Amino acid sequence: DPAHLHWDVRYVVRAGADERYAVSAESLDLAWRPIAEIAADANAEASLRRMAVKWLQAR
Repeated sequence: DPAHLHWDVRYVVRAGADERYAVSAESLDLAWRPIAEIAADANAEASLRRMAVKWLQAR
C-alpha cells in the first residue's frame, strides 16, 4: 500500500472469562489479554505496550 493517513483506534474492554468475540476478515489475530500481560510483553507492538503502561499507571 502507498503511504496514507489513518486513525489507529484502540479500546480497553472489561470482559468476563466466558465472553466470546467474533473473528472477521479485518481481525485475523484477536484475543482477550490482561493489560498487565501486554505491558510486560517485549514482543507486543510498542504503541500497545505504551497504552497498557499508561492505563496501569492511571489506575
